[in-house]
Amino acid sequence: MAEWKKVKLEDVALLKAGKFVSAQTIAAKPDSVNIYPCFGGNGVRGFVPNFSHEGVFPIIGRQGALCGNVNLAQGKFYATEHAVVASPQNGNDSIWLYYALFYANLNQYATGQAQPGISVETINKVPFLLPPIEEQKKIAATLSVWDSAIEKMEKLIEAKECGHAVLMNEMLKNSKTWSCTCLSDMATIKKGKQLNAVDMISDGAYYVMNGGITPSGNTDDWNTAENTISISEGGNSCGFVAFNKEKFWAGGHCYTLIDLNENISVRFLFHYLKNMEKEIMAMRVGSGLPNIQKDSISDIRVLYPSKKEQERISNVLDDSLSEIILLKQQLENYKKQKQGLMQKLLTGQWRVK
Repeated sequence: MAEWKKVKLEDVALLKAGKFVSAQTIAAKPDSVNIYPCFGGNGVRGFVPNFSHEGVFPIIGRQGALCGNVNLAQGKFYATEHAVVASPQNGNDSIWLYYALFYANLNQYATGQAQPGISVETINKVPFLLPPIEEQKKIAATLSVWDSAIEKMEKLIEAKECGHAVLMNEMLKNSKTWSCTCLSDMATIKKGKQLNAVDMISDGAYYVMNGGITPSGNTDDWNTAENTISISEGGNSCGFVAFNKEKFWAGGHCYTLIDLNENISVRFLFHYLKNMEKEIMAMRVGSGLPNIQKDSISDIRVLYPSKKEQERISNVLDDSLSEIILLKQQLENYKKQKQGLMQKLLTGQWRVK
């Protein structure tokens, strides 16, 4: 088999920055057939009534929070001055180049903090391993199969999540004969204790739940028992409702619901609060660091049926949610496997014939 060559991007493709387009020209959604995706520094910004390019091209963001990100444009599209169009030269394959650019992690070459950016000159000098053109096509075809599988899984998850939301709404809104009480009357609402980053350890046995959607770190201690509902108190994700199956540390920007009334099922209450998550998030106050006051959480009205009916509803919703969780785990496995495959194929460790 032919050997690979060490080259720079300027030896493989012609880079050209796009042109300015006013914010007023860009539409959030296409409202006609004659409107085209508009690529900016962070990917697709919206849609415009004219196009600057037609074909299959990798698009590199050169300014913005995600500068260095790479997208694949196909068909007619417009590129703004914050995007760079990479046109393969000498017969090199566009889709292979997209994967190669993606794998190159161009963000590492960005400079600046307030408004990070990466110049065309810098991108041109990025080193690459260049396989023969026929091998490029085979690599692109192999990785495209994985992308197709990932896309199908993402669409399936989206459909399942929409179905789960409808199911939750149907099962939890038919409540004319249900009892009603404030959240503070059925559970103790406790604010967690702040744990600073210096107090966390990467291999700690317990995760730290603070103001975000995912844990902010790990520690060797816990302050909240397993099977506890938490609600994010501060930050951009304040109001996010989570169910914690394991012991964990509740941070200073986290509310937990403990000592539940014997008339309420913890899983039912989780689903009930999750179903009104958008309403809880709307309770936020403040702009710099938004937060939700304890009084607002306390006053949430909870409607609930008999304990037996709660268990029935919870079982149905648990099954639906478990399916989504399993699909998301499969999706993550697909992405990890694709990443490993990219490493092998784009470095020449594995050769495709």
